[in-house]
Formats: sequence, C-alpha cells, structure tokens
Amino acid sequence: MVRRSRRRLARRRDRQTPLMLVTDDHYPGETPEALARAAHRYRSELAPLAAALTLATAGLYLHTRHPGAWPAAAAVTAVTAAVLYGPAGGSPAPPNAPTRPRQPYWPARGWR
Repeated sequence: MVRRSRRRLARRRDRQTPLMLVTDDHYPGETPEALARAAHRYRSELAPLAAALTLATAGLYLHTRHPGAWPAAAAVTAVTAAVLYGPAGGSPAPPNAPTRPRQPYWPARGWR
C-alpha cells in the first residue's frame, strides 16, 4: 500500500508546472520607492543623522551669510533648551508621573 501511494505522489509531481518568478519588469518609480521604504524602515536610526545634517547646514549657512548672527542663535538655543528642559537643566517629568516612587511588588504580597 505504501508503494502505491508513493507512485501516485510521484505521478502528481511530474504533472505540476514549476513556479517561476520573473522580476524583469521595472517601472519608473521603483528606485525612489525602494529608497522611501528603506528610509521609513530605518527612520529611528536615521533621525540623529538627519538632525546633525540639518544643524550643520544651518550653521554653514549662518556662518557664510550672517557671520554676526551668533548671539541671536545662542539666545534662541538657550531659550529653546530652557523651555524644553526647564530652568534647572534636568529632563522634564511627564504629566502623569507619580509623586513618590512605587513600592516593590513582593512586600505587598508578604513574600520574603
């Protein structure tokens, strides 16, 4: 009985047509689409690079076009930092932060 079923399977395998994937069709937006997908996939890794390039470009522009504008740029930076991080320089607490630290789980359950 096992031989008969193996023969049947072998006959079915011969009748199947192989699946072929042909990737010759290119369309005009394929490269930009691939670049956009890669940028979206690695956006958290690319964010520091984008911030650094933005700051470098702004610095280069201000250095060449407005060389005396550094006090204004320093003031804007200081005000932005004070607004974001508070006057003490620490990181801001989230609005729903607890006022005191939570107790560990095990003393409340009586485990020792």
